[in-house]
Amino acid sequence: MMSPQTLKGDQTITLEETGHTPTEPAKNPIRIPRGFRKPSHKTATAIFWITFAVVAVVAGIGIVVQDMRFVMAAIYFAVGFVFQRAGFCSASLLSAVVLSRDMRGLRAILVAVLTAMLGFGLMDILGWVTIYPGRISVIPAAVAGMIFGIGMVFAGGCISGSLFKASEGHLPSIIAVAGIFAGLAAGLSPWGRGGIEFLTGLSESWKLPPNIVDPFGDAFALMAVGIALIGLSAMCFFYRRRILDSPLKNAYPADGGWPLFGVAVSVGLLGWAAIVVGPSLGRTHPLGASHMPYSLLKYVFEGNVRIVGLIAWTFVLGSAMSAWLRGKITWRTAPKGMLVLAFFGGVLVGFGAILGGGCFVGQILSGWALLSIHSLIFGITMILANWATTLLYLRGWR
Repeated sequence: MMSPQTLKGDQTITLEETGHTPTEPAKNPIRIPRGFRKPSHKTATAIFWITFAVVAVVAGIGIVVQDMRFVMAAIYFAVGFVFQRAGFCSASLLSAVVLSRDMRGLRAILVAVLTAMLGFGLMDILGWVTIYPGRISVIPAAVAGMIFGIGMVFAGGCISGSLFKASEGHLPSIIAVAGIFAGLAAGLSPWGRGGIEFLTGLSESWKLPPNIVDPFGDAFALMAVGIALIGLSAMCFFYRRRILDSPLKNAYPADGGWPLFGVAVSVGLLGWAAIVVGPSLGRTHPLGASHMPYSLLKYVFEGNVRIVGLIAWTFVLGSAMSAWLRGKITWRTAPKGMLVLAFFGGVLVGFGAILGGGCFVGQILSGWALLSIHSLIFGITMILANWATTLLYLRGWR
């Protein structure tokens, strides 16, 4: 494995940061020219609080004038910011389980899901939101999860992970984003639509409920709140020492990384906001990421304006702002073979997203919190495919 390359100052990088861990050193080592200069701690802190104030004002204006587009833009800016702060990329978090037996990423994903689930259930009880039945298509969900899980290993990220890494100047992720657009375009093509219709027809007669429980009854809210409380309580009990020993002072610096579990809770809370705001913009699902490139394609080639998907591109602005304050915007390239794999992986991720109707953010962070059976099938096959590909490709079955 390649050792870190030391640059000017304290900048270092390893191949693990690119989302790839080859079994042998690359012949052409990664070259990193100097990127944007990191602001001083004082400057970064000032910019952070100014940005926080601006985002809060934008959201407040949207609430006052009852234009939820402003609020949704603020939500996705915040999501991009916190994702980048902790490197909250499903590909990296899940692959770490196989590569280094590191379970923190998997636990963080569960914390984000349980936090969102708790809020969805409570708001359903209070009548603040309406939980709609999810889609259900068993075979497309399973096949899409497998394709998506394989692709994210080669791409070095899921859709959200590739986007925030691309905002850092990471060339393989920029190439992967191009591949994602290509994969989505393939799914929208006549032969792509034909393949999706064929797979959908194979399980069309399987009469499964879209959600584990009827979302229009009291059972959904009670089950969601119950599962969330039990899960979060178990997490707090088993990891109580680690939680109590974690210092709060300087844990969330303006110019540094943030704790993974704090970011996971933040993502869940932002999901609460998204599910409240979404219906006024024609969206009944909480957070997502695949609708960003999908909406852009629909707008460019068909003139079809999907406003939430276009607004959600503030995710990239938020992640870029976070990366700049941390001094992480640095041009990073890689060997040509890795770039080809990144594009190929992006194509798989894009096609898997359009076949399955979502991605890691939409199907796991949001769909699992809604107890969607389609999302559970997609997510489980995605995780298993990620682990199998990581084991075969990155570890070489070692």
